Amino acid sequence: MSHTPVAIIGAGPAGLTLAHLLHVRYGIESVIFESRSRADVEETVRAGVLEQGTMNLMRETGVGERMDAEADIDDAIELAIDGQRTRIDLAGLTGHHMAVYPQHEYLKDFIAARLDAGQTIFFETEVTDVTGYDDDQVTVSYTTNDGREHTLTADYVMAGDGSASPRRKLVTELPGAVRAKHEYPYAWFGILVNAPQTQKELIYANSEHGFALISTRTPEIQRYYLQCNPDDTVDMWSDERIWDELHKRVSTDDLRVSEGEIFDKAVLRFRSAVTDPMQRGRLFLAGDAAHTWRAPSRRTTATCSTSTPRSPCRACGRPSTSPTGCPPCCTQCPSRSTSRPSGPAPNSAPSCPPRPAAPTWRSSTSASTSRSSRCR
Repeated sequence: MSHTPVAIIGAGPAGLTLAHLLHVRYGIESVIFESRSRADVEETVRAGVLEQGTMNLMRETGVGERMDAEADIDDAIELAIDGQRTRIDLAGLTGHHMAVYPQHEYLKDFIAARLDAGQTIFFETEVTDVTGYDDDQVTVSYTTNDGREHTLTADYVMAGDGSASPRRKLVTELPGAVRAKHEYPYAWFGILVNAPQTQKELIYANSEHGFALISTRTPEIQRYYLQCNPDDTVDMWSDERIWDELHKRVSTDDLRVSEGEIFDKAVLRFRSAVTDPMQRGRLFLAGDAAHTWRAPSRRTTATCSTSTPRSPCRACGRPSTSPTGCPPCCTQCPSRSTSRPSGPAPNSAPSCPPRPAAPTWRSSTSASTSRSSRCR
């Protein structure tokens, strides 16, 4: 039986980004398990935008060269309300940019860097069981594409295998654990089109006919969205109806939505879900396995790669979203003082308020089964 410090389930943005950072920044080895083939991972078109923080991370860790050479950099977005268009200069207002660089291209860069460094990815491999996460060592059982069964031990395991992750229930079955969910009363009707760009920058359009978004994946492939009823089906939307609605919602005298061959249609339900906690012993959740949310615009790769757990505060034990390693409320954490604090022992700091209540969404606790959310 072989051993690795970190076993990672899922070669998506969360899993590949974590593995890359562990190797490049800390010299920690890992093994990635991915149920799909490498071709499937690298060819499935999903999110299309990188935010400034993700662009910076790629450059700083040696995987940004192709992005810098090929990505289309956006400085602004356009808002259209009842046909009146307003350009929002994001770069001028914030100094930040967005890169139109589809998620599958992002994954290609991280896969190539990992394999070039001699790191392991098991494609077409199904993780069948994870045990020992409450003890001193995790055991991962898996089946390779030749049907052979294997086991591997690890110090830690991270599940980044999507919103339907089977590993999430191992966390949510804990007493007090919460899977809070919210389903919105509308949906996206999304299409992929072989067509030239309508314009370089995104267009968010709203009118009496409903909302629409004009975005891009590559110079030749465009991604359009229309607000629709969540009960709609693909069969209800003919090509003629799609183009008619897009033109009513977006096109003006000086701008016309670019048409072409529609090669993908889908009704994308708006569902958000949050899991708390994101850890059970040596098992961690990350990416869509932990949280899934729908932004009011197109989803970015950054949201897929940054839902990762941080270490708890060394003084109060509360989870942190701060790079210092402790929540802002904590006055006991050593990182906030020049000497180790006296007074209450760790995990009993009176200055930290109780853990906040679960969000006021429909929630699933350990006594119920949660339905997975789809995020695309």
